[in-house]
Amino acid sequence: MLTPFPDNPETLIRAAGKAAVAAAPDLCTLPRRVDRRTGAKLVARYFFPVSHRTLEAWSLTWRHVNGYAVCETAELLAEAQRRFDAAPPIRGGKTRAATRTFPHRADGLA
Repeated sequence: MLTPFPDNPETLIRAAGKAAVAAAPDLCTLPRRVDRRTGAKLVARYFFPVSHRTLEAWSLTWRHVNGYAVCETAELLAEAQRRFDAAPPIRGGKTRAATRTFPHRADGLA
């Protein structure tokens, strides 16, 4: 059954806010330590796409246990949040310079 569109835009804003809060990572439900592959999946799920090889370059404290590099989940997610917050917002769309037309070449070639 389709739900009618709410007349009050505040209802949409409140619903979007609740959905955003629910999407935040909960450290109580996540493992305490993760390897690089699992860490990359967590960062991709909650923040942005990232490769497990990229995590090698991040300044995280890694412990090598049984041939696996593991780090604290809280430290990993804090670094991902810091990188996300540091990323500049960029607006899309065409700019005036991109929409202007250029005159035809004098030699007849387009």
